[in-house]
Amino acid sequence: MTKYRSSYVLCEKEKRVIRQICKLLADGRSVDAKVYIYEGVNPLGSTISTAKKAEMILKARGTSGSALDYVRRNFEGLHDVGLEDPAVTELWQAVQALRG
Repeated sequence: MTKYRSSYVLCEKEKRVIRQICKLLADGRSVDAKVYIYEGVNPLGSTISTAKKAEMILKARGTSGSALDYVRRNFEGLHDVGLEDPAVTELWQAVQALRG
């Protein structure tokens, strides 16, 4: 069970909201956590297929590294803590399929 607290901070440059949440763990403990949620415009929208996004990821690189590394770290980070985001998993699988 996740409870959202009402306070949040908007980072104007990146259009993300930092939310403080209280997460109930399987063992009954609750922990506070910060969650970053992007609320800006998605320049790709929903019109670009997952396969096309995967192609773009294999070519893209920014100041912090490659898009491939970014997607991999997100997928592995979620997996390492026992979570799955279907969209991240689908995208990672598409990237892996293109890499062979």
